[in-house]
Amino acid sequence: MPRGEGVNTVSRHYVVAGIFVILLMYVTPYAILQKAKDASLFAYWTILSLIWIIVSIIYLYKWVRE
Repeated sequence: MPRGEGVNTVSRHYVVAGIFVILLMYVTPYAILQKAKDASLFAYWTILSLIWIIVSIIYLYKWVRE
């Protein structure tokens, strides 16, 4: 079986984006928001999580329609 057969480009982009989001969720708080004493860290995680949930819903909707 050739490499990547059965995996479309959208799936690859979703996996790469997922890894990128996980990295953002851990690197940014330790690098930039480490001294945050207000709700900015909570807001950051909430916004990033909501964006990822929306992206996941769109991806799943496209996947089901195939």
